[in-house]
Amino acid sequence: MTFAVYFASQIDIISKLQNSHSTKANEFLQEILFATILDSMSRTVFPNKGNRDRFVEFLKKFSAWKEGNHISLPHLVQLLKKAPDPSFEKLRRYANLQIDKWGSSEIILLNRDPSFEEIRKLWPSNNEHRFALGKVELESLQHWHLAYTYRNGLVHEFRTPGRGPESEKKAFRITFQSSSTIKIQKSINAHRLGN
Repeated sequence: MTFAVYFASQIDIISKLQNSHSTKANEFLQEILFATILDSMSRTVFPNKGNRDRFVEFLKKFSAWKEGNHISLPHLVQLLKKAPDPSFEKLRRYANLQIDKWGSSEIILLNRDPSFEEIRKLWPSNNEHRFALGKVELESLQHWHLAYTYRNGLVHEFRTPGRGPESEKKAFRITFQSSSTIKIQKSINAHRLGN
């Protein structure tokens, strides 16, 4: 059995996964298993890279995810609220103006997020501002990197990131749902704002 055939068969099995619990439980378990497959595949392609680097590089190289390089506008706005440095003011105004255009209960597709290049032009250029809040680089707000963060919540915390045990209660949340054109995940390629 070849590498490709093996993983294709595993993806098929996971896609058909059914249990006696809710559809939501099935989808959650499928996401964990798909994340595991992505980890396995990335390890075979990039064996000498660390976990984050190989996962992100695998998505970049093989997913054809056009929005992967986009910057999550809700994440950027939240970061800039916590980074009051005046050097970020031009970017802060731009980000707030863009997010104000979004409806409060609208599903915003990821293609409406700004590109990396668009935000990089507004990011302060001197080395002292390479990071916001100490360790947060602009790259960490790209969807490829946020997908890795999402994967960590699934794999290490056994929960959907942004949702704890109380997630059945209605509350205002900003969440990130990852998706890929590898066709191993059935989530919406969008941000959800509102209830």
